Amino acid sequence: MAGIGFELRKVFERRDFSSLLTGTLAGIMIVAGPWVLSIVSLSVIAVAASPFVQGTRLVSGIIVYSYASSLIFFGGFHYLYTRYLADLIYLGKKQTASAALVLFLAGAAAVSALMAAAASFFISPEVDNLHLLRLSIIVLYVSINSTWIIMLFASLLSWYTRILFVYAAGMAVSVALTNPAAAAEGLAGVIAAIAAGNLLITLGLLALCLSAYPPKRFRLAVKEGRRALAKYGKLMATGFLYYLAVWADKIIYWHVYGNRVDGTFFRLYDPYDLTVFFANLAVIPGLVVFVADTEPALYIRLKKFIHSLIKGTYNRIIHERYELFAVIRLSFTRLLSVDLLCSLVFMALALDRNLFPSFDPLVTALSLAGVFFQLTFFCLLTLLFYVEDHSFAMIASGVYALASTVFTLLLVRYAGPAWTGAGFASGGALACLVLLRRAAVLSRYLERFLLARYSE
Repeated sequence: MAGIGFELRKVFERRDFSSLLTGTLAGIMIVAGPWVLSIVSLSVIAVAASPFVQGTRLVSGIIVYSYASSLIFFGGFHYLYTRYLADLIYLGKKQTASAALVLFLAGAAAVSALMAAAASFFISPEVDNLHLLRLSIIVLYVSINSTWIIMLFASLLSWYTRILFVYAAGMAVSVALTNPAAAAEGLAGVIAAIAAGNLLITLGLLALCLSAYPPKRFRLAVKEGRRALAKYGKLMATGFLYYLAVWADKIIYWHVYGNRVDGTFFRLYDPYDLTVFFANLAVIPGLVVFVADTEPALYIRLKKFIHSLIKGTYNRIIHERYELFAVIRLSFTRLLSVDLLCSLVFMALALDRNLFPSFDPLVTALSLAGVFFQLTFFCLLTLLFYVEDHSFAMIASGVYALASTVFTLLLVRYAGPAWTGAGFASGGALACLVLLRRAAVLSRYLERFLLARYSE
């Protein structure tokens, strides 16, 4: 992702309003495009569909479970694919990377379709057109998983205006179709409208990627994919554990305090689901800062430091080491300051009873703390990725998942729903401390660690 960070930097450095707006919107879509789509989808339901349908919890359940399961079951493969893609790009094999996109996308789409089809047979709510509902669930789930993957490749492109246009077109289609589809087919029509918009975005982004880099050398892509799978298994495990950590407490609250959505196996706990949904918006600016500022700066300084280890004098090594840690401190201070400021702003908004009458102040504060530690953990985890410390990254993600699960179960048992979100926040804080301890150790022995790692 450092590659797109350099491109976004160029946009921001123009320092005019148009460039600032384009860079910000493009950054948001690149780091959180599918998540923004879910926000738009739920907003569309609330505004456009409510006059025509009742029981919109079904639609919310489909969207929430689709996004949660897509990250839990496919997040590890996203980590693997990102590194696999980065290796091909580093070697200058962009068209082979495009072939890898096609192959990986085909596999993910097939598995997604089978999973959604199987799940849809356990969904039999009272709707006007059950077959349309099930088909729409399959299309929506395939589109969500495909968009995550395509956006990893789309970071190669500098066509920000085109990417934004594709997203805008897809959202517009969903908005335009929701009202008439809800009137004609009820809840099934609402899901069909959302699925149609998501599918348009998926196909549009894929067309951009393939037109920029026509896929070639599929056999080489398969060969490199097998090598990546064998080499980066711990990286893939890290992704699975990380997303399990993010969703573990939500799953527990769904099953302990949540209410079943009629005709489905979905359970939703609205007091927490809505708050978490809101709180996650606070990390988007921080993610944009990370992609456009923190990661490119880290990449530049780490590359210079490694080169100094190979060819530089002792004084040069000491200088580059100092510059590397200075950039890390400055970049992370700026990043976490932005995230903290956004959290405080969102907390102030949540306290406005006119805007959010159903939000509990304590649960909101705990949810914002949880996503703050989530972003901090993610950024520290990226540091380990850059120095190839995949083993400890996997361990730290496991600690995050275990701590979040155990703390949440203890709070459910002894504190009840009043402290909802505290388990996730506590687990995130503990996991961050584990990573900070590892970072402190690496800072003392970084030269030896890197030389040993890159000599393997």
